[in-house]
Amino acid sequence: MTANIKSIRMWDDNPDKTRVSKVVRIEFKFPCTWTVLSIEELKQILRVWIKGEELKYPTRTNLYGNTVKGRSLLFEEIIKVFEEDL
Repeated sequence: MTANIKSIRMWDDNPDKTRVSKVVRIEFKFPCTWTVLSIEELKQILRVWIKGEELKYPTRTNLYGNTVKGRSLLFEEIIKVFEEDL
């Protein structure tokens, strides 16, 4: 982990009860105004995000009419980012 990150996890006890899906919570070891994430930390965020999406959408219908797990929703959005002209 980056020196200032304590944990990356799903926020199970989020006080905002209007949220339908779980969110990723990053806790810092001490007050900080910024951080630079490593590839491993980004992957951990994606792992937790996928778990949260699959709690909200255990299965869904994708663009092609196939029934798939909720992770495909996130995957489709990530593909869109890679296809952008940066």
